[in-house]
Amino acid sequence: MPELPDLEVLRRRLREGLLEGKVLDIEVLSDRALKTRYFKPAVLKKGILREVSRKGKNLILEFHSGFKLLFQPLLKGWVSFEVPGEAAPLLRLSFEGGRELYFIEYENKGMAGLYIVRKLEGLSFMKKLGVDPLSEEFTIDYLAGAVGERKDRLKAFLVDQKIIAGVGNAYADEILWEARLSPFRICADLDESEVEELFRAVRSVLDSAISVLEEVSGEGLPPFEYREHLKVHRREGQPCPRCGAIIKAVYEGERGTFFCPECQR
Repeated sequence: MPELPDLEVLRRRLREGLLEGKVLDIEVLSDRALKTRYFKPAVLKKGILREVSRKGKNLILEFHSGFKLLFQPLLKGWVSFEVPGEAAPLLRLSFEGGRELYFIEYENKGMAGLYIVRKLEGLSFMKKLGVDPLSEEFTIDYLAGAVGERKDRLKAFLVDQKIIAGVGNAYADEILWEARLSPFRICADLDESEVEELFRAVRSVLDSAISVLEEVSGEGLPPFEYREHLKVHRREGQPCPRCGAIIKAVYEGERGTFFCPECQR
């Protein structure tokens, strides 16, 4: 699943390459991917891209006309300048100058969604999103207040999009490893120093991942779900990079939580 670092680098690269570009044509290639029906896709035709923004794990193309195209990739959605053979195309935007932008989905699960709107507030899932951890609103006071007396486990807390928008399964594991905190700790049990360490880890892990993805991408768009730089996620059975203990995993369905049993407490 694409997470905040993936989408932030994607946002930056699209902004660099397409800002103020004019849409010459739009083609819906999967009807089920288009989740809004009030505005026809044709309203984006001849539109000029004003901004590329992001909220949590949602990518937003904003046009001078006031229309917005929001892409919610969920598990397997992504954006590319061409369609890889193993992906299903959902929508194509043709820009002036010959560049084509494809919204795609790997494995064609039918989950990724495209929304054409004027106001993001009209989308119920957007109204429910918490604070973006790259924003100025994400402060130590916000995190301490959110942790509060909650009885949630730390892993569940970090992936709750109503609290922190953008962190998913992979980067929650990395953040907790960086903070030396067990994913199974209860939020309310954290002391002040541990909350401060968690705050630092959120910022440092996400910033570091963004830097890695920018380097890996070169001058192009970031690859789908690049994870080679991660320390513990999907590293079950390997030695912990910090203490050398063997990384363990606990599975709930298809989702795994990866952690070091020695240095995460």
